[in-house]
Amino acid sequence: MNVQQLTVDRMNMYFKIVKTLGDRACLFSALSYLIHDNVSMAIQIRKAIVRHICNEWKRFKCFTQGPSGVPYGTKRLYYTEMSKPYTYGSICEVMAAGEIFPYKFQVYQMVP
Repeated sequence: MNVQQLTVDRMNMYFKIVKTLGDRACLFSALSYLIHDNVSMAIQIRKAIVRHICNEWKRFKCFTQGPSGVPYGTKRLYYTEMSKPYTYGSICEVMAAGEIFPYKFQVYQMVP
């Protein structure tokens, strides 16, 4: 097992490192691995997250992130793009995952 020590809020924390393909579906593969201990459910997890965001569009719209970095303009455009198997997920999809799966997610950014 590959473990990495990181300092978060001045505390040393240990994280298990699981390598996934960098195929633009890596967020959903990682969630599948977390939930099912393998990546075989990544597409179903993507579908569930996209459906949840679309159902709660008013809350999530401003957090979505299109290819140019700005939020998607419409729910239909979001659904069309995010339903593709190799569209990147963003913090929006992590937020939605936290609402539909029994996990608390935290996102850390490396500071040089």
